[in-house]
Amino acid sequence: MLVDTHCHLNLDAFTGDLEEVIRRSLDAGISKIIVPGVDQETSRMAIELSSRYDCCFAAVGIHPNYAASANPKDITQIKSLASEPKVVAIGEIGLDLCRDYAPLNVQSELLSQMLNIAKEKNLPLIIHSRSAVGELLRILKTWFLSLKESNDKLADAPGVMHAFEGSLEEAEKFREMGFAIGLGGAWTYDPSRVDQNILTKIPFTSFVFETDSPYLTPVPWRGKRNEPAFLAETVQCIAQKTGMNSIELCKISTNTAKKIFSLELI
Repeated sequence: MLVDTHCHLNLDAFTGDLEEVIRRSLDAGISKIIVPGVDQETSRMAIELSSRYDCCFAAVGIHPNYAASANPKDITQIKSLASEPKVVAIGEIGLDLCRDYAPLNVQSELLSQMLNIAKEKNLPLIIHSRSAVGELLRILKTWFLSLKESNDKLADAPGVMHAFEGSLEEAEKFREMGFAIGLGGAWTYDPSRVDQNILTKIPFTSFVFETDSPYLTPVPWRGKRNEPAFLAETVQCIAQKTGMNSIELCKISTNTAKKIFSLELI
């Protein structure tokens, strides 16, 4: 049984056939799906989905691409939504320097506010990073050290680096802080797109599986809308790359996901 730790079922791409998508997911062995928000509206939608479907859980947050339009009311609303029963993380949050939607200082300020909410609510992070690994390392290290100084249990499993694009050395630095690395469809593409050493040099207890549906569709479904049922293709690809048994990979990653997001407690 797998956990899809990052799936945007709250986007318009799933409006027409959501029931069928969830049914196919369950049939494919996806037992739990974490639905991240990217702004206040989609965070509310994630919570609504979590109330309708037992397999769905919500994350709330404001994506860095929406940092320029975020206002104090939005921050207050995210903080309030974070108290809902099936909210298991703050996300999708982070930094994006690949696109020019908001200046770095604006994104950084928003991220700081999201990190404060995560610490106050004792919720792990789902981190988005595009061309910003170095800056994120600096910010998250400061946040992580503040958790350690206050003996916060969140420091034991602070979150997931979603769709990680950095090097093995950078991945190790996040892992030293307790972050897991999200493995999704990109690992089924051209091997040069991701640092393959990450799979063989880092213990598999530091990985979780994710689809990022409807994006990053794995081979052989690339070109189609991604959905949780396709996660099996990524698992098989990782199994081939590592020489590990796919069933064992599922067990390990599921245990890691349950630990990070406290899924056994909900």
